[in-house]
Amino acid sequence: MSQAVAWRAGGGHPGRELLVDLAQVFFVHVIFFIMLVFGTLDWRWRSPPRPALDLAVRIVDSAPLDAAAAAQRQIERERAEQAARQAAEHERRKRELEAQQQREQEAARQRATELERQREREAKLRREQVLAEARRREEEARRRAAETELARQRELEKLRAERQALEKTAREQAERLARDAAAREAERQAAERAAAAAAAQQAATEAAEAQAVATLTDRYIAAITAQVTSNWLRPPTARPGLRCRMRVVQIPGGEVISATPIAPCNADEATRRSIVNAVLRSGELPYRGFESVFQREIDFTFVYDG
Repeated sequence: MSQAVAWRAGGGHPGRELLVDLAQVFFVHVIFFIMLVFGTLDWRWRSPPRPALDLAVRIVDSAPLDAAAAAQRQIERERAEQAARQAAEHERRKRELEAQQQREQEAARQRATELERQREREAKLRREQVLAEARRREEEARRRAAETELARQRELEKLRAERQALEKTAREQAERLARDAAAREAERQAAERAAAAAAAQQAATEAAEAQAVATLTDRYIAAITAQVTSNWLRPPTARPGLRCRMRVVQIPGGEVISATPIAPCNADEATRRSIVNAVLRSGELPYRGFESVFQREIDFTFVYDG
């Protein structure tokens, strides 16, 4: 029984403890019953004597009963003590468990708080890093913008200087071109004046020469016409107002090769033949003194006004 009590004191399942207690109670009752049986083995069932009514008083020893009751009370005390110890142990363990749970909950809260703080610190650090990165990028953007603006200003200054240089060069070139153009214009005008003067002189000379040639040509044709007219034998059919264009082919020296009437010619056929004969009859046309206006093929108009 002490082992069973010790086992229960060591802690076990409540259902198992109840079975153990019931087994112990049953075992005590069995022992108590056995003790009663062995204590009454010397009893004999006898029929009461028939003679006189005498009362016999038997003193029964109650020691075994007292011992069993004492054992039962001892068992009950031990069981009560054990139950008290178990209850105290259970309460202690419950308190320890609650304390442990409280400590674990507190530790969990502390861990959660610390984790939350850590998260807040990390979030704050990330925000600070993001802000720092944003400031760095903003500063970098401002720096690049400033560099870009400075480069743009420098480029503008360079372009402005180049444009001023180009404008200066263009002005100088325009002035030089203007001077050259003015000089060329002056030269052109002078050349035009000289050319005009030369042309005028040439025209005058050519006019004079043409006039001289025309005059000589007119004299040449007049001489030919006079010679043909002097050799013409007027036919009866010829009428005043005769106008007949003649084409004469000759060689240098004035020798006639052929003579042909051409339009316009208002002479009849007999008159035309008479004019052709007059040309051929001349043999040679005037040549000496007319060499410069000589023409191998020459046209003249034969005229008869009566």
